[in-house]
Amino acid sequence: MKSFYHSTVSDFHLFGFSDSLLQAIKQSGYNTPTEIQNKAIPAILEGKDILASAQTGSGKTAAYALPILEQLIQYRENNKNADIRGNHIRVLVLVPSRALAIQVSAEFYRYSRAIEPKINIRSAFGGVETETQAKYLNYNTDILVATPQRILTLFEDKAVQFNYLQTIVFDEIDRLIEDNFKEGIEKLLKYLPNKRQNLMFSATFPDQIRSLVRQVLDQPLVIHIPQTTAEQIDQHLISTNTQMKSQLLVHLIQQYQWRPLLVFCTTKKSCDKLVLILSQANLNVATIHGNKPQAIREKNLMDFKQGQLNILIATDVAARGIDFRRLPCVINYELPRVPNDYLHRIGRTGRAGQSGLAISLISPQDEAHFKAIERQLNFKLEREQVDGFEANESIVETKNTPKKKTKVKKALSKKRKKQQIKKRKDKKAGIALAVSIKNPLISKKQ
Repeated sequence: MKSFYHSTVSDFHLFGFSDSLLQAIKQSGYNTPTEIQNKAIPAILEGKDILASAQTGSGKTAAYALPILEQLIQYRENNKNADIRGNHIRVLVLVPSRALAIQVSAEFYRYSRAIEPKINIRSAFGGVETETQAKYLNYNTDILVATPQRILTLFEDKAVQFNYLQTIVFDEIDRLIEDNFKEGIEKLLKYLPNKRQNLMFSATFPDQIRSLVRQVLDQPLVIHIPQTTAEQIDQHLISTNTQMKSQLLVHLIQQYQWRPLLVFCTTKKSCDKLVLILSQANLNVATIHGNKPQAIREKNLMDFKQGQLNILIATDVAARGIDFRRLPCVINYELPRVPNDYLHRIGRTGRAGQSGLAISLISPQDEAHFKAIERQLNFKLEREQVDGFEANESIVETKNTPKKKTKVKKALSKKRKKQQIKKRKDKKAGIALAVSIKNPLISKKQ
């Protein structure tokens, strides 16, 4: 597979889009195609398979949604009597989460609103009754955006069919692999028609996806847009003690008045605890994470986007796929477990070429983990401190604690080894160990 780059165009008209699609693009406020759109759109319109990587905020969704919609428009014009009914679909978009499914569906709706006859777009994901989604799929669905497990369930329940499928999109393929969807995807592929267009989009391409790429894509055009997140975003790393993190966060928010502000935690419990702390400081805050009902999550997201909510605390469920426009600052209250998720988190700010600010709060205990993130992503940040919230030396010294524990473990290991040697010697001497275990007094008498 070799890299493929198309010439740059300065206007969406030059792609040859239909008037109805150009109207929706204009209403969306788009003027000039982004780099990923310039490279992907012509190739998709030509029917080629695509393997494309570009950072968050680069316009990946439009890069595949716009040409797919144009293909459906052209298909309708060239096949006047070939319309299908029932639970057949033309396009399947696989996404790793219901949050991303909702967002991608909304993008398709936005771009297709001026198209006549109407293009039907629906989504399917967990947390909603399967029967409800199956009912809607009976009404001539053109594009279905779904999570892997839910689409498999719908297919096995005969609620959806793939006989007329033309295109499948794997959006955030790295996340699909990370979330252990690979087995489900491989099972799904067996049900799809052999003749189809395959599109893979993501922010990163880890080695784990190589086998799936070889299995799915047919002579794909590889498009790689270099990561520039670190260049666009002003990143800061502030060291403090663990017990002072929440106080430091309140201090920073009150001093700099970031509105809106997205704060990331690693666990649901941390999110709920931090919401309580910030609420007690009279800050307008809410959270989204996996334990929150879908209706509450959607309401909090909408309130945040519309400015009715100033601060949103989230787990990594919001790190990918959720499009926050004009978000001035992102704070990592806790570091992500996976280094690549650091990019996805801070990529919520500084989108579409705008400047942004990303701050990570770390304790001395987090230092080794952040160094691992720096090594993998090939960057280095200066360690900063805020007056009154400095990390003290006694906490720093706890970095030696694991070494002490290791020594203790080694000592215990040696002791166990000696005991095992003694037992083997006893066994050779004819002592019945099984009896000795049941009745310790026997070994004492002997």
